[in-house]
Amino acid sequence: MDSSGNLLIFNPTPPGFYPSIRATRSIPFITFPEHCPLGMYKDQTGINDCMLCPTGTKNSGNATIQCTPCASGAFCPLGSVSEISQSALNTIEQAIAYPKSSDTTIFDEILIQNMFHIGSGRCLLVSPLFWTLIVVGLALLVVIIMGMLKFFIRHHTCAQIRKRIQWIFKKTDLIREGELWVGGLISFSIVVLVSFAYAFSNAYLKQYPIETSTDSYFACDLSIRNAKFQTHLQTLAIPPPETERKMFDLLNEQSWLLNVDFINTFINCDVVSIQALFSNIWSTIRWSNCQNIDSILSLSIPLPHQHISVEITLAQVQTIGALRIGVSGDKHEEDSYKL
Repeated sequence: MDSSGNLLIFNPTPPGFYPSIRATRSIPFITFPEHCPLGMYKDQTGINDCMLCPTGTKNSGNATIQCTPCASGAFCPLGSVSEISQSALNTIEQAIAYPKSSDTTIFDEILIQNMFHIGSGRCLLVSPLFWTLIVVGLALLVVIIMGMLKFFIRHHTCAQIRKRIQWIFKKTDLIREGELWVGGLISFSIVVLVSFAYAFSNAYLKQYPIETSTDSYFACDLSIRNAKFQTHLQTLAIPPPETERKMFDLLNEQSWLLNVDFINTFINCDVVSIQALFSNIWSTIRWSNCQNIDSILSLSIPLPHQHISVEITLAQVQTIGALRIGVSGDKHEEDSYKL
């Protein structure tokens, strides 16, 4: 008997069923057997309710007496109705933690540090000075060979070879403009150093903005970025300066889309209702997209305002394994301001 004096009679139900009260308005209220909801089970006779499937098991509706094991590695929390791949649970992170600026932010100093730094391992392979020293070593080897051809080998053919080599290196002399063949050897080292400087400058230029840049494999320091980070925190009550007002306007005019995913559930879109609070009145709003694919119900709700309360009602008793909530918005670009 309930608090109002109504008589309620529970009839025992077999395994796979639970006692349910139908809206017949007849007195006394008598329970009727109903199938256990998806994600639940009952393995004995009695008036007790169905129980949630334990973690690592599921009930997709094929059996309500016992739950079936999930595959190894699948996402099957308490009360699962299906197996969800772990790839569907990847965390989406769009906020980037900006690193602390290095002590040197002047490009000339950064370039010089990179050009004349020799490390070990990968740093050695990307060091411009290392490859320049390799070319200098080869140049010294050529000088030694030229000296041997001049002082130790007295032969007409060797003399012609030596003169031919001198003529070639004079053509590459950038220091004395073709006067010294030794200048050609030095010029090769300078060309290597300048080429590395150009390659570094070009790659460094592409390290902006930080949101689209990757690790700096062209330098020893992988974290090097073409950006300087600083902060000037201030209260939002202070009006922004004219140079920053346009960015604040873009932020204030941004339209948001509320994305809600009900993971591991058989809930369909026809039982979902959405309300938003306008002033003191709750009004019904609609979603822009709703679908249940692979036991994941995805809702996309356009938000009328940036500051608003939203209530989602599910007119059905079903289990839900997890929730994923986030907001998204279209990008905007105006003049030099990007959002």
